[in-house]
Amino acid sequence: MEINDKDYFLHFSYEELKLANKKYNFKEIILPKLNLEIDFQLNCLDDFELLMVKFAEHFPYNNIDVLKDGPTIDMDYIVETMIEKEVGNICLNHNILFGMLLQEFGIKVQLIKAIDGGENLVYPNIGLHYCNVMEFKNKKYLVDACFTFLSCYFPIEIGNEIGQSPKLTNNTKIYRIIESETENGVLIYQEKTNSLNDFVNVFSFNLNPISVGQLKYSANYFVEFSNILTGLVFFLKFDEGFYYYTNGIFKISYENGTDGIININNNTPLLRIKKKYF
Repeated sequence: MEINDKDYFLHFSYEELKLANKKYNFKEIILPKLNLEIDFQLNCLDDFELLMVKFAEHFPYNNIDVLKDGPTIDMDYIVETMIEKEVGNICLNHNILFGMLLQEFGIKVQLIKAIDGGENLVYPNIGLHYCNVMEFKNKKYLVDACFTFLSCYFPIEIGNEIGQSPKLTNNTKIYRIIESETENGVLIYQEKTNSLNDFVNVFSFNLNPISVGQLKYSANYFVEFSNILTGLVFFLKFDEGFYYYTNGIFKISYENGTDGIININNNTPLLRIKKKYF
């Protein structure tokens, strides 16, 4: 994706993206896919959790089209791959689509990016991850609608140090977002299992506006990173966990902590299986 110098001076905005894509009514094209009525409302946090779980269950994560055709943040492309073809996409496009949907509900929402490097970086290359922060009833929440191993399926209140767990899945982890004690303006997304006494850092982020240049750079680098390190990747959720494929390994991971792993030496049969069944 070509990056111009001016792209780094243009801030990404859901309001401007909506103005440029007035032809789409995201409630009308997304809610029926999720088996939700068109008059579905977001009146409480449980409603947001339901919407996030259904979104994650219906739209799989994969980088197949990105590796094949190259990256893009074009709204027509996002609608085509995720809604019309229902093949899913990467976290950036998942969360842009979810952000557009939230905006139609009248929710103030902002795209955020995990910070590259720094003391709070837990997973390699987590700086490629994008999700959203929304405002609801005078509080801010992290909402990540893309189903990957980072997902928790519910809005996480920023500043709630006690932590929270999802209600609609078998996931028993506790999640919270706290302010960094060493980096001004930095927030840390943490998780804890029942077997741990302390929270573990997942990634850190801030609420600074994201430039179009950052988005394009991340999309380009994602392709390079995938080609070098991960290759084909896809996640698919089911009731008790998820299917996960990367680096020639097909993994079934259950939310109770158990895993099953199958080594695959040839991608072709897997792609046929995915196309037929997923």
